[in-house]
Amino acid sequence: MQLRQDLKKSDIISTIIFAILMVGIGGAIGVYGGGYVFLLISKVDTNLLSYDTLIKAWPLWEYKKLHAAISLGTIVFAAAILIPLAAIIIGAFFEFPEPDVHGNAKLITDEEIKESGLLDADDEYPEILIGKVAKGRYKGKYLKFAGQQFLGLGAPTRSGKGVGFVIPNLLNYRDSVCVLDIKAENYIFTAGYRKKMGQEVFVFAPDGYRFSEEEFEEFKFSDYYLNLSPEEQQAFNEKFRNTEHVLSHRWNPLDYISRSKSRRVGEIKDLATILFPDDGGDNAIWNSMAEAVFESYILYMLDMEETINKINTEIEENRKNGIDDDRELMKPYPVSMAQLYSLTGVPDMAEWMNDEILYWKDKGYPLSKGCVEGFNRFIAVDPKTRGNIMQNFNKPLKIFEAESCRLATSASDFDFNDLRRKRMSVYIVLSPTGMEKYKQLINLFFSQLVRVNTQTLPEHDKTLKYQCLLVLDEFTSMGRVGIIEKSIAFTAGYNIRYMIIYQNDEQLESDDAYGKSGAFTLRKNLAVEVVYPPKDVDSTAERISKTFGKKTVKIKTNSRTSNGGKISNGTNEQYVGRDLYMPQEIVELGSQKYVMQKINKGKRTKVAVNEVIIMEQVKPFVAHKIVYFDEPVFMERRKVATDNVPDVPILQDIEHYEIPRDKRRDIPSIASA
Repeated sequence: MQLRQDLKKSDIISTIIFAILMVGIGGAIGVYGGGYVFLLISKVDTNLLSYDTLIKAWPLWEYKKLHAAISLGTIVFAAAILIPLAAIIIGAFFEFPEPDVHGNAKLITDEEIKESGLLDADDEYPEILIGKVAKGRYKGKYLKFAGQQFLGLGAPTRSGKGVGFVIPNLLNYRDSVCVLDIKAENYIFTAGYRKKMGQEVFVFAPDGYRFSEEEFEEFKFSDYYLNLSPEEQQAFNEKFRNTEHVLSHRWNPLDYISRSKSRRVGEIKDLATILFPDDGGDNAIWNSMAEAVFESYILYMLDMEETINKINTEIEENRKNGIDDDRELMKPYPVSMAQLYSLTGVPDMAEWMNDEILYWKDKGYPLSKGCVEGFNRFIAVDPKTRGNIMQNFNKPLKIFEAESCRLATSASDFDFNDLRRKRMSVYIVLSPTGMEKYKQLINLFFSQLVRVNTQTLPEHDKTLKYQCLLVLDEFTSMGRVGIIEKSIAFTAGYNIRYMIIYQNDEQLESDDAYGKSGAFTLRKNLAVEVVYPPKDVDSTAERISKTFGKKTVKIKTNSRTSNGGKISNGTNEQYVGRDLYMPQEIVELGSQKYVMQKINKGKRTKVAVNEVIIMEQVKPFVAHKIVYFDEPVFMERRKVATDNVPDVPILQDIEHYEIPRDKRRDIPSIASA
């Protein structure tokens, strides 16, 4: 016997009323029964029984010979009241659980939801909205996951993850965000609100940002667009719908390479490992050689940057000191992927490398040891081998054939170092086809972001006041992000939070993504996992079913036997285990639809409403999604967003940078100077 876990206030009130009624009835029966027993034991005619017989007998206690009769009569009276009362209390407030030999899994209670902390506000850390309470005392309350820990969302395609999860959080999360935004929906419907709240907003779009037809059809009805003059509308259309323009903020991965000679080689290797991954196949040796060439080119650009700065400083110092120096100041040397791409366009790379080594040595500005050694290794191999190396070298760099990508990576308009110092929002905008094309670049983007922001703990630098939430939609689309897999166990302490969004377990566990071991590591480090019911019974449904656990149930079986012409019927009872939610029942959770209010052109939209929440130290439970179209607070914020869409700059053409030979001849060697 144990106290019931599902007691409600209404149950308690009705039980009290029923108990009062039964006490009255029991008292009436008891007073007659007790009086009858008193008369019977006292050997008095029982026909004299009345409602107050026992009551009149109590004052006769002074007569010892009546003690037994009065005592037994009183016991009968008390029993008539107390036995029903005890039965009512036990029946109402206690339960007799079945033996739990096969498991004792139970549904979560209101009290357990409250104790989980998901209903509480948190002033210290920003909250991630994970759903709404589905039923019970707190039905309709937002479930808020505050703190520093990570979250995963398993959501099949077309299951409403944008409507129910991503957009509500981008309209609510108060600190910095970095969003992988495939199709740009999140930017359109949330960026303006975040800007209005005082955040700096950036869009990194290596394919160039522009409105799709679908987005524009919806956006042109916004107050922002309708309030523009015809001339302003035309200018807007020209900018955001003209495919000739490249619209994006810029991020240059090479800006984050240290200029310290003791550190830069290691950081270049980190970058090269992402662009030239060791997949263990037949190509591994060529990838390794291509990686070495890549490292040499980066070192060359860093050397050129340093050399040009040194030359310009010499010219300025000479002029300042009255020394005749007719050399022209040169523009700073660009260290960018676009410049790297332009350097590799020479007809004979080995000849060019050799020329650069000799020329700069002769002029007194020798290339660094690492650069020279790398160039010499490439020069030393035969032409056929060079061709094989360059085939692998050019593969990841082909994306820079696109002008949009060269422009978007030519410099940096935002700094990863600021993500925890101020509130800012960065949207990485790509189409689904663009995501496949630029997956390594996006992998590099997030790898570098995590590396930069896991160098210093907030307690060691008081300027790191904010969290940064990485909203990784279609997480597996950028391939295996090694640094996330390896650092997920300790990243939380740096106030970097992951919201990992994937379709199902199979996608996360695929060889192209993290494999079974890597996926297990990721899920183990998710403090909360939200799962939208899959469309079919798959490994996700089976895992969720096992997570809910089993309960013990009693089943009855009827038997019929014949013996010598006599037929006898019997009933057998046994206890068996049953999943609290069987895999097919997990799937069926997705069949409960919610009809949203009329939106846009008066259409009604149905959205599957249920989700499963799995959380540390809390029973798994079924909750409801947040359907932001039917939440006034989010619709108001969405309107603010569409009425204040942040501007995205048009990128200008990159001026090709080359130090001409005649210019170089003007540079004196150290010996002649």
